[in-house]
Amino acid sequence: MSHPIIPIIPIIPALCLLLATASGSVSGAEPAGGAAPATANAVVPPTVDIGAWKVAVTIPKPHVAGKKLDVDLTLTPATPAPKAVRLWVGKADARGSTKVKAEPEAPGAYCVGVDVPDPIPAEAKVWIALEAADGTISKNSVALPAGK
Repeated sequence: MSHPIIPIIPIIPALCLLLATASGSVSGAEPAGGAAPATANAVVPPTVDIGAWKVAVTIPKPHVAGKKLDVDLTLTPATPAPKAVRLWVGKADARGSTKVKAEPEAPGAYCVGVDVPDPIPAEAKVWIALEAADGTISKNSVALPAGK
């Protein structure tokens, strides 16, 4: 008795996508109707006002003293872009910290590795300074995420 061979290889990716979507683990999957999925684990990055911009700050991993901390910034509006974007971890005066200049990856989007001082000053924060075209520098901060 012979059985027809069912080509299952093309079905496997679709099955994986179906299972991942059902479990909520696929980023960007939209339910019917076009609404974004609501998940209990959704993390909304903090947004701070700095000069003429609203800045969403995403820090994907905990900080470690003496190591780099990845920081992603999304500026709204994306244009005009600031003349300079600088970050540091520490106190507002940046004493004992290393400032880094971020370069845009796309309009309004910056990703930078900033040094975390060792030792970390008490009440350290992630500071962002934006320099406008006229030379005005505005700054604000977000809490340093829990460390290891």
